[in-house]
Amino acid sequence: MLAPWIAFPDIARHSIGWRLGDGADYLDEFHRMLDTLSAQDRCRYETDHPEPGDWIGLYAFLRERPWS
Repeated sequence: MLAPWIAFPDIARHSIGWRLGDGADYLDEFHRMLDTLSAQDRCRYETDHPEPGDWIGLYAFLRERPWS
């Protein structure tokens, strides 16, 4: 699954688009996907898909709030 900033490059990090509609649905699925990964696979995913600029801190935020 693509990182949100890759999947929706036109939606800014703090946009309402992440709380409503396609962006919200995608971010929910992204969060669920990350939670299914082993610690090693999640670390690899985060390394392969580093958070750019305004997105820095998303991975930590999601780790602190497990989906399940």
